Amino acid sequence: MLRQRIVTAVVLAAVVVGGVVFLPVGAFALFVLALAVPGLYEWATLSGFQSVVSRVAYTLAGAGLLALVWAAPAAWPIVLAASALFWVLAAAFVVSFPSGRAIASGRAWLAVSGAPVFAGAWLGLVVLKQHDFGHWFILWMFVLVWAADSGAYFAGRAFGRRRLAPRVSPGKTWEGAFGGTAVAVVAAGAMAWGLGWQPLSGWVILALGLAVVAIVGDLFESAVKRARDVKDSGGLLPGHGGVLDRIDSTVAVAPVLAVCLPLLL
Repeated sequence: MLRQRIVTAVVLAAVVVGGVVFLPVGAFALFVLALAVPGLYEWATLSGFQSVVSRVAYTLAGAGLLALVWAAPAAWPIVLAASALFWVLAAAFVVSFPSGRAIASGRAWLAVSGAPVFAGAWLGLVVLKQHDFGHWFILWMFVLVWAADSGAYFAGRAFGRRRLAPRVSPGKTWEGAFGGTAVAVVAAGAMAWGLGWQPLSGWVILALGLAVVAIVGDLFESAVKRARDVKDSGGLLPGHGGVLDRIDSTVAVAPVLAVCLPLLL
């Protein structure tokens, strides 16, 4: 399982990094939209849409929403702010789980919540890409998220004792969360130092905050799956489950980074 997980991660990373580095902004927006489509389909499934037709309709509606956002740049700050606020509410939902399980089990709440999740993540990546040398900011984010995920996995396996959120994801531990956060901060800080980004302390603090956001994104998807009584969001990615199982942290971190980045620049 670990070998399959690593192979899938390496192939996926190569495709994504290639798109980030080599595509211009417009093509990159379409590239990310294409990656979001299977995630939207999985979200439709989690939302309770049972027929293929209804899931496809939801997916097309989500893609259409992203196109509308692209056509209205004046609304971008509002979309990003709304998405960042959503993740604050998501953190509250995770902490209070399972008190909100009945709401999360309903189709309407999950279907609507797909808007800030996907629109915020997609727009966050596009806005980051638009910065001078924007691909480096996105790669920095990926290093942070991947380091947090890998660090949490191995630290949890080696030292995990105390459960982080037993009602949401029994397999996650405080030791894994601390280990993942530490690895993420070190990796992101080292990359910022290597690229000469200043002030370095600001990037380290930002990395620490984003590592926490990544944990929220991971736990939020776990809470949604638990509310819907499913193990994985899908089966498209061998060793990882569905697309959402792989990008759950990224969709939370991208809009928050896009909102916070101007403070450092």
